Amino acid sequence: METLTVPVPTFVLTYNKRDITADLTPFKLSVSYTDNLDGDESDNLGALPRPALVITSIEPDATHASQALINGVSDVTCPAGTVLTVHAELRDAAGAVLPLTDSFRMPLRSRDGREKVLLAVMENGVVSINAPLRESGAWSVTEAMINESLPPDHQMGFDGFQVFVVEV
Repeated sequence: METLTVPVPTFVLTYNKRDITADLTPFKLSVSYTDNLDGDESDNLGALPRPALVITSIEPDATHASQALINGVSDVTCPAGTVLTVHAELRDAAGAVLPLTDSFRMPLRSRDGREKVLLAVMENGVVSINAPLRESGAWSVTEAMINESLPPDHQMGFDGFQVFVVEV
């Protein structure tokens, strides 16, 4: 058996007979292929898990900071009128920040069906989101909400967060 050294890995990935290589390239961490020579088992193409959006901090505006209760990075209670700034990072499976620059829509939904759409702006893997919370209610963002309008190659893991906006 002869061994060849390949300086730059090259691959073409098709899904439903469509070449999606260019769509996945910005998010490609690694690709592996197992050629099972035994006819009883299918060949296997594996890829690392999709990147994760990890909230690193949530900050209320200065006017409402003394009235906001922030429990970690997933639970906030604040008065109506607060503007929250959410900071996050897009990380690979090893926890390293992926140096991507992009933006995406982030739906923020209330339990009673209202919806706000926030703009998440990413610079070199660091994401900033401003969330003006003018109306009271129980609001949340989940992984499914973030990914529902993103193409499969741009989807990400996300633990979610909730905000309880109260009248004072």
